[in-house]
Amino acid sequence: MFLPGKLSGFILLVIVCGAILWRLQSARRGKVPEVRKLPQLDAIDELIGRCVEMGRPVHVSPGRGGLVDVEASQILAGLEVMSYVARKVAQTDGKMIATVCQAEVYPVAESVVREGFVVEGKPDAYQSDMVRYLSPNQFAYAGGILGIYSREKPAGNIYIGLFFAESLLLLEGGYLAGAMQIGGTANTLQTQFFVACCDYTLIGEEVFIAGAYLSRDPMRLGGLLGQDIGKMLFMALIAIGVILKAFGNDSISKILSK
Repeated sequence: MFLPGKLSGFILLVIVCGAILWRLQSARRGKVPEVRKLPQLDAIDELIGRCVEMGRPVHVSPGRGGLVDVEASQILAGLEVMSYVARKVAQTDGKMIATVCQAEVYPVAESVVREGFVVEGKPDAYQSDMVRYLSPNQFAYAGGILGIYSREKPAGNIYIGLFFAESLLLLEGGYLAGAMQIGGTANTLQTQFFVACCDYTLIGEEVFIAGAYLSRDPMRLGGLLGQDIGKMLFMALIAIGVILKAFGNDSISKILSK
């Protein structure tokens, strides 16, 4: 019925899905899971407040990916952060610039930002030029943002999403402009540039939990905890397998090959 090596994967998938459903049910019953504090995300309010005090805009961008790419999850994470920023900007009567570089992302970003102002009861405060489409070319995209630095002088930049070789241009330019910066990407080849140039940096999978962390939605937090249970299971299997293998016992390998 199952190909070799598929049965064990199916059983593990069922266990992980069961853990997620269990935590979702617990969240529905009011048992909201505790998550560790992430100063990188807590600092977003500080960044927006700084921009409001200085009378300058906050700039946010989810990066260069599209909604149908392999890395689309990073763009979606960036759009969730953009939604949160839009709501906070609306609350504080601040200014906001959101930039995107893929055609299919633009209408989604526009909808997300507009909805943020509507939810806060300030639909008239939304302006059509808050969301800007630049270019799918990475260095034209970077050049467009550098121009925004020069012309409109944002006091804070939030780069959470998918970034490639243009990241150092964006981040160093923002640093030299004196802007407070919060950034993060799951592209490990670019992480060092974020660490070097940003005041706060999200590393790896911290990017993907940003939306749930900022929204504090019990269901989403419950789903995250269920996934963490699955990760702990895999880590335990790896550790046990390595220890047993060191003593010449390959039972874990045999079980997982079934």
